[in-house]
Amino acid sequence: MKKETANKVLLAVCSIAKPGEYIILNRSELAKNLPSDYHQEDVDEAMLQLQASDYVTVRYSDGDVYCLSVLTKGYVYGEKLKEQIAAKQEEEQARQHSTEKADALGALPELSDDDDELVPDVSSLSQRVRSVTNYPWKKFFLICAGASFLGGAIAGVITAIIMKIILK
Repeated sequence: MKKETANKVLLAVCSIAKPGEYIILNRSELAKNLPSDYHQEDVDEAMLQLQASDYVTVRYSDGDVYCLSVLTKGYVYGEKLKEQIAAKQEEEQARQHSTEKADALGALPELSDDDDELVPDVSSLSQRVRSVTNYPWKKFFLICAGASFLGGAIAGVITAIIMKIILK
């Protein structure tokens, strides 16, 4: 819970301040950005944790007032937290959308015995698959190779005859 509090305080500070810029914040203002079960003491603990982690620099703390600056490391971490929160929200929205879609579709209707025409007859398909797998591919390859060779030889003979006629 301490880390969550520190993260929320860091996000609140990052939304107000830029890195290296000192600002003055009321502790009560930071507590307002947190859920109602957080207290001002939680903000103090979070500030100490953020300062120890080198995310913020506190110039002075005077009762209810902080003079602080967000360090670059803290600002970068805050941006990563924002991205993670946005990704979680998008994931949650996608999950809700998919459950709503599933609820809208409802359960699929059950088929009765009268619905046999809805199921296609696949017996002819299985026969075609068997005929393709039993095809003599080796023989087919040899026929194609022989025909190609024979066609090339015929083309060569015709070319040779034409060349003899032209060069005479």
